[in-house]
Amino acid sequence: MGSLFSRPKPPPPPPKAVTDTLTAKEAQVQADELQETRIAQSRRKSRAKGGMSQMMAGGMARPDYLEPPKTKLGVSGRNPRNIA
Repeated sequence: MGSLFSRPKPPPPPPKAVTDTLTAKEAQVQADELQETRIAQSRRKSRAKGGMSQMMAGGMARPDYLEPPKTKLGVSGRNPRNIA
């Protein structure tokens, strides 16, 4: 009858190797999340600054784009059969 009112024994704590492994995995997950956050922040920052889109501003054009291409055949392009 003594076991009728007694509590069950708690399970034994996990071995130290398991605890160390879990701690290492949690630290790695936290480091990965921090890395992903930094990458996302740098992408947002580069979009806000403009990045590659400001290399060629809207009003600026290269000088060779200002004049039409000159050919000996009088036709722009490489195919001489496209004579209009």
